[in-house]
Amino acid sequence: VKSQPDSSDSLHSQKPMMYSLLFLAACANAEWAETRFENRFTYKVQLDNLSFRQPLGGIFVMVHRPDSTPLFRFNEKASPELAILAEDGNPQPLVDLFARAKGVKSSFSVAGPVLFGQSTNFTAEIPEGYVLTLATMAINTNDCYVALNGVKVYDGSILDMDGLDAGTEENNELCSFIPGPACPAGGDNLRAEPREGDEGFVHVHRGFHGINEGKVIAKKDLGASGFPLSAVRYDWRNPMARVTIYKM
Repeated sequence: VKSQPDSSDSLHSQKPMMYSLLFLAACANAEWAETRFENRFTYKVQLDNLSFRQPLGGIFVMVHRPDSTPLFRFNEKASPELAILAEDGNPQPLVDLFARAKGVKSSFSVAGPVLFGQSTNFTAEIPEGYVLTLATMAINTNDCYVALNGVKVYDGSILDMDGLDAGTEENNELCSFIPGPACPAGGDNLRAEPREGDEGFVHVHRGFHGINEGKVIAKKDLGASGFPLSAVRYDWRNPMARVTIYKM
């Protein structure tokens, strides 16, 4: 006589699968609820260039959770993507990098340049509990940029930004390595090879000192004026830029 299978054994074997399905359903519902009911706010973000003869390039913008990976940390090495923004003025590698990052709500760019004495603005949806990061290059330099690095925003926020040095290129002040309009159009904008003594870490920029004034340098390294770049034209005092935020 064949024994009949014990129904309790069958139910017992199905329990782990049932629990797994219930757990997955709960996670999906929690994620949906978080997205559905979070308080979302749209802000107008205005960026003013406060410097003299230091245009700002394309702008990288990110909305993210406070505990997600930051754009940079002071006294640490800049990422390759930040180096490209700080040396070339190109925000797209950072947009692509952070679009895939955990805790990032949005990652996009805003077109530059923003000339000295001028401003630009854009809108960003920033849910409650999220923070704002943005960065843009001072394009008449080797690797200077300004940034907000994960700041909490509110209606009427006014945030000043100092010039920062990515530490990824020697500040040689030669037009072969500078992409901005201080240099002849169609220049090489070379990437300087790391050397012993280069900074190698993110820090507050020391400014533009005209270190080649009075020297005989290669024609390709001269400014658009036909002379070495000078401190009197391209140096600055902080802050270099200001961000003002309005709730729409």
